[in-house]
Amino acid sequence: MPFVELSQVENLINENIKKKLQAAPAVFAQIENEAAIIIRDTLNIEIPEDAADADDFVVVPAAYIINKLCSNMINSQSEESMRDINKNYELALEMLRKKAKTGTNTENAISLSKNGNFANWKKW
Repeated sequence: MPFVELSQVENLINENIKKKLQAAPAVFAQIENEAAIIIRDTLNIEIPEDAADADDFVVVPAAYIINKLCSNMINSQSEESMRDINKNYELALEMLRKKAKTGTNTENAISLSKNGNFANWKKW
């Protein structure tokens, strides 16, 4: 019961984490389930049976949450890398909370996730 598949988030997560998750699909499934619970509880929505049934909005927050949950998988992380992972995790939670409150901004999140440009997210 996933919100996302690895192929949907692999360009949004740390390269080393991506490689480890690609090599261990069962680990990705477990981590994605943990991320799905966070998304479900924040948005108060059900986890879909199939990722194809999930709202596209959840891709970016899911990627950032997965990145955070897997951050201990990387042996040597720079302080900057950890700051980015933590910042993006907080951004993911903020995106989810805002969506839960207003139910808006789905179109913008989809557009930004496809373009990889998240710098203007707070301007919505």
